[in-house]
Amino acid sequence: MAKLSLQRLGKRFAQTVILKEIDLDIASGEFIVLVGPSGCGKSTLLRILAGLEEADEGQVILDGRSINRLPPRERNMALVFQDYALYPHKTVYDNLAFGLSIRGTQKHEIQQKVHAAADLLQLTGLLQRKPAALSGGQRQRVAIGRALVREAQLFLFDEPLSNLDAKLRTEMRMEIKRLHQRLGKTMIYVTHDQVEAMTLADRIAVINHGRIEQLGTPAEIYQFPATTFVAGFMGAPPMNLLTLPLQWSAGNATAFIAGQALPTHPLENTSEKEITLGIRPEHLRINDSTLNGQPGLLLNAAVELVEPLGSETIATLRLEQPTANLEQYTVQARFPGNQSISNGQNLQVHVAYANLHWFDSNSGIRLTTSQASSAEQVA
Repeated sequence: MAKLSLQRLGKRFAQTVILKEIDLDIASGEFIVLVGPSGCGKSTLLRILAGLEEADEGQVILDGRSINRLPPRERNMALVFQDYALYPHKTVYDNLAFGLSIRGTQKHEIQQKVHAAADLLQLTGLLQRKPAALSGGQRQRVAIGRALVREAQLFLFDEPLSNLDAKLRTEMRMEIKRLHQRLGKTMIYVTHDQVEAMTLADRIAVINHGRIEQLGTPAEIYQFPATTFVAGFMGAPPMNLLTLPLQWSAGNATAFIAGQALPTHPLENTSEKEITLGIRPEHLRINDSTLNGQPGLLLNAAVELVEPLGSETIATLRLEQPTANLEQYTVQARFPGNQSISNGQNLQVHVAYANLHWFDSNSGIRLTTSQASSAEQVA
């Protein structure tokens, strides 16, 4: 197995900074997911680890030694690409065996490793087929199998499920997770899909503009986002982020929404006039007896759009303001699918104070530090 440490890693293309001061320690056998929008630098980081790109700054330390100058074939890493990159004229068996053959591996050893990988990935009955006769999910399993037969220390996945339909993506997520549980190998997985990140990872590194904005478990990332970027990126629908006016008195700030005052955490050394309130869609509840009197906000809202999804319903709500000159807010709410919601309906929705998130409106950094202390973050 492999223990990996990235120390102040940096990368530029011409004058464009792609990665900046990346620090990341990955334990042996850990499954780390790098997630972020297109162009944030996550695939470049993976290519640096594989030796396909060279870092301009910093060190890549594998099991205690720097591998910055090692060529890819000496790093003992296996890379699975977004494109399957299979040889169309070769059978599944030959695709799996090709990398071993060019390394001069003995024939009986190739057979043993290929059949072991095929058994693990349920490809045994497909070994004589060519890629054109395989489904997308089967082709991706062959690509993963080609990495498996190398018995690498570390597995790198570069958006391997992007070309699959929704059903196959779900199936392959399960396959990859089972694979990690069986092998116990260190795996680093790149994706822009926050569902893949949440379901696969031991820890998630959320990357934005070449920097790690937050590092933590899926629960930490979701429950205690370190910045408004993380809050808005992780979640579907994303967290509602509302900019509210502040009034100050004796060092304490009060925010206002829909004419209601909300006491916020004391803030020091600042005189900001605004603050950002975050509310997860599932924490907006239709006010009823099941809330058991939880202290919180009661907001009047009009339903603008309804998206029924079967088990749940996503509703876009316009919060009603007591006077016309106040800023209008639109939020998304997630309700149980058995609740009857219709366009134009007027609702009273409740959100518990315990489920509110506060962020600095200028920096985007989380202000409820008592909650965020359990999550690792890089400001």
